[in-house]
Amino acid sequence: MKKFAVGLAAAVFSSTFLFPVLGAQAHDWRNRDMAEDAYAINRQQRELHHDYHELRHALRHGNYGEAVHEQREIARRRARIARMQRDLNRDWYSSRYGYGPYSYGYGPYYNYGNGYWDGY
Repeated sequence: MKKFAVGLAAAVFSSTFLFPVLGAQAHDWRNRDMAEDAYAINRQQRELHHDYHELRHALRHGNYGEAVHEQREIARRRARIARMQRDLNRDWYSSRYGYGPYSYGYGPYYNYGNGYWDGY
C-alpha cells in the first residue's frame, strides 16, 4: 500500500511539470497556424493583384474570352481569401479568449451541421 501511495504521489508531482509543457505546445501550434494563414492570405492577395493586371491586359487588347476567365478566377480567389480570413479570425479569437472552434489548442473539428471538416 505504501508503494502505491508513493507511486501516486510521484505521478501527481510529475504531472504538475508535464501539463504546462503540453499547454505551451498547444499555444505554439495555434501561433504557427495563424502565421501560416496570414502568409497564405498575403500570397493570395498578391496573386489577386496579378489577376487584375491580366484582366486589364485582356480587356485592353479585346480578348473578352480571356477576360471572362480572369473574372471567374478573381471571384474564386476572393472567395478563397475570405475563407482564409475567416479561419484566421477564428484562430485569433479563440487564442485570445480561450473558447471557440479551436479553443485550448485542440485541432480541427468535424462540424455535423454541414458535413465538412474545419467548420466550413
